[in-house]
Amino acid sequence: MDPLLPKDWGSLSRNWDMRDIDNLTNKGLSDKAQENLHRNAELRTNRRLRQNKLLTLRAGEEVIRIFNPEQIEPQEIDYNGNGEKTQKFDYTVTDPNTGEIETFRAGIRTSGDIDVLLAEGHRLLKIRREGSGKFDTRYYLTPVQES
Repeated sequence: MDPLLPKDWGSLSRNWDMRDIDNLTNKGLSDKAQENLHRNAELRTNRRLRQNKLLTLRAGEEVIRIFNPEQIEPQEIDYNGNGEKTQKFDYTVTDPNTGEIETFRAGIRTSGDIDVLLAEGHRLLKIRREGSGKFDTRYYLTPVQES
């Protein structure tokens, strides 16, 4: 067993996170090697955040989700493949009934509404979709009282 690996290593397929990498500092690795490991761990963490299932709603549908204000990622999306990018914001949300983690992608206007609610301390929000087309869809968010 390699003395640099954590004792609970288990499997080589395990993804290390920043805590694992930090535990290895001052173990004979050069600054460059430590920097590379930190960069890789950060990229893996960001990739896991982006790999959440995308929350999609149909017209008139509503759901309740817990928003994590520490996990918001701005995105520039090219929807039609012509190089025209649209600013979107990916919010990591959790289904309070199942614990499933999803990504809710919001446009600029909806993102502003969400940010105001998050700044007010609301994390449990009802999301309702109105409209079904590309230009008439609007999401309405309202705080839900936590019980």
